[in-house]
Amino acid sequence: MEHDFAYNVILQYTSPVTSDEDAIITSTDDKDLRDVSSKTNDVTSGISIKVLDQSRNKDGSDPSCDVVKDTESVLGNEADFGVLFDVDGVLARGSTPLTAAVEGIRLLKDDQGNLRVPVAFVTNSRNCNQDNAAPIQKWLDIQVTPDQVIHAPTPMKLLTKFHDKHVLVIGQEYRVEIAHGLGFTNVCTLADIQKAYPLLDMVDHENRNVVAVGNHPEDTHFPAVEAVLLLGEPIDWESHLQLLVDLILTDGKPVSGHVPTDVHCVRQLPVIACNMDLVFMHQACMPRFGHGAFLVCLDALYKKITGKDLKYTALIGKPCEITYCYAEHVINDVAKRIGINKPIRKPSFVGDNPDTDVLGANLYDRYLQRNWANEDNGNTEGSTDHDLPECRTIPKDAKLYDLTCRTKESLLVGTGVYKPDQLTGRADSVDVYYGHRDIMNEPELTKPTRFVPDVFHGMQHILVYENFDPNAVALVEA
Repeated sequence: MEHDFAYNVILQYTSPVTSDEDAIITSTDDKDLRDVSSKTNDVTSGISIKVLDQSRNKDGSDPSCDVVKDTESVLGNEADFGVLFDVDGVLARGSTPLTAAVEGIRLLKDDQGNLRVPVAFVTNSRNCNQDNAAPIQKWLDIQVTPDQVIHAPTPMKLLTKFHDKHVLVIGQEYRVEIAHGLGFTNVCTLADIQKAYPLLDMVDHENRNVVAVGNHPEDTHFPAVEAVLLLGEPIDWESHLQLLVDLILTDGKPVSGHVPTDVHCVRQLPVIACNMDLVFMHQACMPRFGHGAFLVCLDALYKKITGKDLKYTALIGKPCEITYCYAEHVINDVAKRIGINKPIRKPSFVGDNPDTDVLGANLYDRYLQRNWANEDNGNTEGSTDHDLPECRTIPKDAKLYDLTCRTKESLLVGTGVYKPDQLTGRADSVDVYYGHRDIMNEPELTKPTRFVPDVFHGMQHILVYENFDPNAVALVEA
């Protein structure tokens, strides 16, 4: 889809001395809007701002908005909206920031460089928060605290009932440190399982040869695993798949006394997984297998052996609702830190992947609509969680701010995964769904509220639609 973008911002003010002398200033650039605002230092009355969004898609969609606010509501208003950003493909490619993103964030600041719109960052990577907060801060020239960066595992902080259990954590580097940072206090790794039960890993031929020439008893005192925490795809998938199925079938204790007499009647160990992305785009000519591909293998093996679907206790990360709910909590917290007293009524999510970023934003928007409809009907004690699969529910005891967002907008940029000028390579008649099996395939939910070429155009759209100028706020405070 091709898009034409043009923004006209008309600031009309009447001199407080001569009310009959009107001046009209028209701008097609947000920089000009800031310049215009600075010209009103001595004009603090009789001002009306009319913002015209004249963007037009060539297919005729997305009609212009025409918003008018009076002096008090424009100049004295605090932002009651926020922006959530995906990182890779939106703000940067690899470690290189995108110029449009840097310029877009600048639109959210006043002339003193103070951020006037709360922002946070939501990524399906699993790095430690400090790893991403520092470069984002450097790229965008704004203060970014570690808690402002929400990684795929971050909402696991809400799963407090598992934090003290003996948890097997699966992933690669820093997996133990990440688990501890999320609140899990008693973790083990696959290496610990292999050491405690050396006879299990026979897909590793080197281990098979070692076992064949010596006596390797099981450690019967090794505590049973009480839950499995899947942070990301591991190294040596075959060993992990074998031992994970062993643990799930033996209630976390793969020794003789725990071997089931019937694998079809086993009480399943809790399994928590984050980041269900089947593939991801890197530097290769084709997408690479992601954590979702490892989960597909685990699901298939478990069902082949037991005849039942593997039950996930919780799915975390985009596009699951819990991640966007946690992001709402964070952006309200950021708003308070930058001096905004109003609750955030609408966060906009800016992403580059329709199947994760946009889908997740739309799933959460639907969750919000059902929640508010439930409350508006007088059912304040009710919950909309029954509309979600059990693995995607939000814990009742989660320590989060009360819901304030009434809706969620999604903006899709063309600087990352989504390329509006390229064919997808799939025929329209072929329905290939890459999502997790516990997230229904609903193609209509992968359509964004709006497509914008990049973050700069996205921030223009948001400021125009909200009729908000960061410098107008600064004017009143001065």
